[in-house]
Amino acid sequence: RLPYAREWQFAAQGPDGRTYPGGEAAPANQLCWSGAEFRYGACAVGSFPAGRSPFGLEDMSGNVAEWTFDTIDNLNGPRRGVHGGSWRVAAGFGFEVRTSSRFVGPINMRENWIGFRCARDQW
Repeated sequence: RLPYAREWQFAAQGPDGRTYPGGEAAPANQLCWSGAEFRYGACAVGSFPAGRSPFGLEDMSGNVAEWTFDTIDNLNGPRRGVHGGSWRVAAGFGFEVRTSSRFVGPINMRENWIGFRCARDQW
């Protein structure tokens, strides 16, 4: 299943509430999004180990933004949360790859910079 927004954010921030999955410092070359150069697509999973979350999760930010399960109904129809920022973020916009970065999009939106991560319930 898709993670709920609060699950996704905790997995990215950890118990210490990190600003970026890899820590407090703005990422330089710790994410597919480098902060300095524009990339033209996603990077291979696990290419930037310095950007791992406190739980060791790869690419929680800066590779592809990720859908979450939560939906919001508004006048334009149902919307779903997208978290984490992607490789497509323009240079100098580090705030968009923070663990708290999110936006909502139509549930049928398809973009090459949005992906998903599966979560499972613990029994």
